[in-house]
Amino acid sequence: LCVPGCTRINVECIVNCVRAYNSNNEFGGIKHVRIGGLYGVNHEHFEELNSLLGSGDKKIDSHHKPHFYHRGNFYLPYDDDRAMDVEMCPRCEKFRLVYDCPSDGCKVKDPQVCRACTLCIGRCAQCGRCINDTEFEETFCLELMCSDCFKQLLNYQDKLDKKVDSSGAQRNVSYH
Repeated sequence: LCVPGCTRINVECIVNCVRAYNSNNEFGGIKHVRIGGLYGVNHEHFEELNSLLGSGDKKIDSHHKPHFYHRGNFYLPYDDDRAMDVEMCPRCEKFRLVYDCPSDGCKVKDPQVCRACTLCIGRCAQCGRCINDTEFEETFCLELMCSDCFKQLLNYQDKLDKKVDSSGAQRNVSYH
């Protein structure tokens, strides 16, 4: 069942759908649920969904593929083998999408320190690294961007401007 980003669906509806579908053994049942972006998942919902998906007796596998946050990659990929895409955030202890940090510096220190939901740890929209004590910029779209990615964006914009200027094209801006 894949409904990430459908925030008008409530979690009780998801639980009821999985319960109803999985009660009919003829079809094999739902084995994976993707509800990322849906708030209001509590411990009871989480446990019941795990039980319905057949993963209630297993501990959450800590050896899963890392899930990095960045523009266009908010949700788990379809080939991820986790039964559910939400898990308990180690910081706020709410059931949300939890992201890993791709920064080599964080991997060396302790990868679990930078593992949390986006409400607990701000992340760069471009590269996904955690923005704890590092410099960052907030974009026009209110996304966070680490200083490295922001510098790359500025350099790219400068190169585009030079191409336009060197081609002899005149840039006229008029506001009506």
